[in-house]
Amino acid sequence: LISEWRGSGVQLMIVDDALRVVLWSRGMAEATFGFEPGAGQRIAHLPFATQEGRATMQRALESVVLDSADAAQRTKPGPMQALQAAVAARPSVMMELSVSQGRGGMGDG
Repeated sequence: LISEWRGSGVQLMIVDDALRVVLWSRGMAEATFGFEPGAGQRIAHLPFATQEGRATMQRALESVVLDSADAAQRTKPGPMQALQAAVAARPSVMMELSVSQGRGGMGDG
């Protein structure tokens, strides 16, 4: 499943509970002119176009992590809780990175 997500044309980013990038899909790379964060790079270190955009994304992701942690305390965590967090999370924010064509590559930023 992970390799399917990574190779997907869908713009998909998965982060861990410390807001480090775990997966960046081909669709995300295409949407950001080939940019791919290094393994484990924190969201806060991505090249956001504005500080406000960075703060908005950080708050939205933190609320998803907190909501998921709260739900996990009420129920045994598992794949269904992860799926629910992925499709039913409250925040929906636009991520605008400041990257230019040709800047991509693992470890940039």
